[in-house]
Amino acid sequence: MGSRNENSCYRRRRFRRIECYGCIVKKRHDVVILDNLSYSKKENINEQARFYKTDIFDKKAVGNIFKKEKSQIVIHKAAQIDVCKSVADPFFDAEVNILGSVNVLNACVKNKVGKIIGLEA
Repeated sequence: MGSRNENSCYRRRRFRRIECYGCIVKKRHDVVILDNLSYSKKENINEQARFYKTDIFDKKAVGNIFKKEKSQIVIHKAAQIDVCKSVADPFFDAEVNILGSVNVLNACVKNKVGKIIGLEA
C-alpha cells in the first residue's frame, strides 16, 4: 500500500515539473524538453515546446541536442525517481541519476550554457 502512494506522489511531482515548463513557454521563452517519458506523457507537454524523446543517459543524443539547440539556460529535473527500482537495482539508479547528470553537465560546458537551474539526481 505504501509504495502505491509513493508512486502516485512521484507522478504528481513529475506532472508539476511539466506544468512548470508550460508556464515558461507562456512567458514567450523558447523551451526544449528532453524526456524519456518514463514518468510522464507527451500529451502533458506544452505543444509550443520543442520535445525530444531521449534519455539523459544517452550521451551522444544529449550532446547532439545541446549542440543543435544552443540553449542559454538549462533546468535539469531529470532523475530516476522510482523508489522500488532504486531499491531493486541501485546501480541502475546511480547510472541514470549520476552519469546522466554528468552527461547533461558536460553538454552544458561544451555548448557554453550560461546557467544551470535545479540540478536534480
